[in-house]
Amino acid sequence: MVLTPYDTRSFLRSAAFGVLLCALGFVVMWVTDGATTSLGGKVARLSAMAPVLGAIGCAMARVHATVRGEPLALQSIGVSHTRMLAGPLAAAVVVGGLGALTLATHYADLTALFPSLNDPVWAPRPDGSWLSAADGVIVRAGTPPFVFIDALPSMAQGAPPRMPVVAAVALSTAALAAWMARPVRATMRVVVGGAAVLTTIVAFHLVAAARCGGWALVTGPLLLAGHALIDGTVDFAKRRRLAS
Repeated sequence: MVLTPYDTRSFLRSAAFGVLLCALGFVVMWVTDGATTSLGGKVARLSAMAPVLGAIGCAMARVHATVRGEPLALQSIGVSHTRMLAGPLAAAVVVGGLGALTLATHYADLTALFPSLNDPVWAPRPDGSWLSAADGVIVRAGTPPFVFIDALPSMAQGAPPRMPVVAAVALSTAALAAWMARPVRATMRVVVGGAAVLTTIVAFHLVAAARCGGWALVTGPLLLAGHALIDGTVDFAKRRRLAS
């Protein structure tokens, strides 16, 4: 594939939209979260959303090109749907890839990505002590007012799984690019995209509650990748039948 000036312009256009959306998202988090989330937590949340923001930037660049009539002009000279999206998709991959790389560093506080109890919920025990449902800490009245007794390992929240999170974001970046490259109907995009989002949210909650391993986070991106693969395979089979 030969790089053309149109590829460069469409890449820069999509990258600009993606960066603008990331900046807007960070400002919104800074205003709404305030002091409840650390800077590292805000960075982690923004980085986790980077694949989606990059994909939205790609879609915005595509709409802008459509208004200008660029797709019709390219189709008239035989340029395929996937080829004309090469620049915007590359920009979306760069934005999402930077998010994945940021999550792999210590600058991102991954605890902000997983739901947790903000305040401890204490329950009385038969022996007169109190148990925190948030982290399994057991205390008893004494001097000072409460004396630490024990912590239940099964209830203590462990460190967030960094590698599965990075893998999920990286896979989301690649899956979204492959998925957007396919000329899928809008209805199917809504169904599959909604299922992927719902699956990802449920996976984060289950991992936070220690109900499943961290690698469950890749389930949502795998739905997008699987749909893109199936759609591409069906399209390839149709073209082979027509050619034979």
